[in-house]
Amino acid sequence: MYHRMRLNIDLNKELDIRIFSFPMRYQPTDLPNRSFVSEKWHQYYLRSMQIILQATHGIVSGEPAFFEEASGENQERFEELLLLPQHYLFNRFWYRYYEGRAELDEFQGLNFLRYQLLSAKNWQLYCRQLTPRGSRD
Repeated sequence: MYHRMRLNIDLNKELDIRIFSFPMRYQPTDLPNRSFVSEKWHQYYLRSMQIILQATHGIVSGEPAFFEEASGENQERFEELLLLPQHYLFNRFWYRYYEGRAELDEFQGLNFLRYQLLSAKNWQLYCRQLTPRGSRD
């Protein structure tokens, strides 16, 4: 996902044009509800992606600085953003640049250690636990 969005940013610069993307998740046409989640994603990632896109009403900005702030400067940072507890992601400027910075730094330090101890599958299960109660699955 990140590389497809990044391609538009790079083409904007290279060709001096304006390309905007509107990421949409795949849904099989024979599925009566929107419950499909591919094997490389999970529900927590999908909700995090919705929060990231909320600032632009679902459109990925073609402006490089805005894109990198919203989606990260590389694939690794994008995945880190998707794994943040969603209240950090929704209020990321407050946590990154203002009074919430110490709390975010503490959280990221603790989770770096957790990530090293958990397998990828267990990390996804852990992320699901971070979803606030009452949120849609």
